[in-house]
Amino acid sequence: MNPSRRTRENRAQAETGDILKSDIEALLNLRLRNLALPPDLLARYNARTATTNRKIMANWCARVGGLSLLIGALDPFAVPPALLPGFIICRLLISLAFWLCSAAITSKKFAGREYSLIIIPCTVMMILAGTGGIIAHRDDLLFVNLTVGVVIIYTAIMVLRLRLRDAQLLGYLSVAVMGISLLASGGGHAPEKLQIFGFFSVVMVVLTHARRIQNLYQQRMFLMNLRDEMSHSEVSALNEQLSNIAYTDQLTGLPNRRYFDEICASMSDETINLFPLSLCMADIDHFKTLNDNLGHLQGDRCLRLVATVIRQNLRGKRDILARYGGEEFVIVLPGAAASTARLIVERIRAAIETLAHPNPGSPFGIVTASFGVATTEAQPLSIQALIADADNALYRAKSAGRNTVTA
Repeated sequence: MNPSRRTRENRAQAETGDILKSDIEALLNLRLRNLALPPDLLARYNARTATTNRKIMANWCARVGGLSLLIGALDPFAVPPALLPGFIICRLLISLAFWLCSAAITSKKFAGREYSLIIIPCTVMMILAGTGGIIAHRDDLLFVNLTVGVVIIYTAIMVLRLRLRDAQLLGYLSVAVMGISLLASGGGHAPEKLQIFGFFSVVMVVLTHARRIQNLYQQRMFLMNLRDEMSHSEVSALNEQLSNIAYTDQLTGLPNRRYFDEICASMSDETINLFPLSLCMADIDHFKTLNDNLGHLQGDRCLRLVATVIRQNLRGKRDILARYGGEEFVIVLPGAAASTARLIVERIRAAIETLAHPNPGSPFGIVTASFGVATTEAQPLSIQALIADADNALYRAKSAGRNTVTA
């Protein structure tokens, strides 16, 4: 990627991050009741909480389905024998509705619509509960069944992290079904029914309001966590940048002498796949005269070109290339015997010569390089001795007229 393009992209990302952080801070400074996530943050919040919410809803539906059967086991003690088969069928239908809802949520086919799915089995439960009580002509059974249904819906509103509109719709539907059931029941006293209906209606309003407060608290926690994550990412990015500065040569983009020294310090005899290990010291021929004749800008360009050529002719990520200092480079070739190392380095030397980059101060007239190669094939490993051997070989290459490889 072009460096200027990369710089522009990094700047754009930084500006986007700054804008997002300022938006988060502004939202966190609002009173809780005034908090409203903008579309982009709301999408992040929904994406982050979707998996957990699906699991909670699926488990809740499965448990309610089991609870319906458990309550049904007590029906023989409270329901007249003639009505018992009908009540059992109602219990089974309720359980089936909740289990189907659980399966649908788990399958992820209704991703994003899980909250609406919850309304279906809850409404079925309330309708069957009211219908059973009315058919039995037993106000006590009607009140008990409706109360159990409403309490289950209470838990849905408080536990399932429903969106406010879905919680309100579920609450309104349950209260409406309860009111219709009480009205359709011929027995009982009207004031008592009105009192029961009013009580559950007020509780439902309170719970839906509590659901709103919980949703706002959860969104605020999301914003706080997102802010902390962004701060952590900024610190990590800064640390990475500082690490790159510490271990990277800014001119060539290669690892620097410090990085090379730490790599050498980490090598040991226990690293069996290092052997045979070859090391090459490379030096650009007559580099000082190039700087003197063409200037330091051309000298810098020459260093970058040579670094690129060497990197392109290595064996991939296994080989290590670093700028050792000035116009010197060091190459580490793990697993390369002397003959293999010689072939690799000769290929690099020829590639540099093929560049034909001008160097008026060189007897060759172009940029060339000299190379000294040393190899160790057995333990004990002495990396400093290997460097010294390669440096001596480089000295011999220069003495032999330069632009050559010596081992």
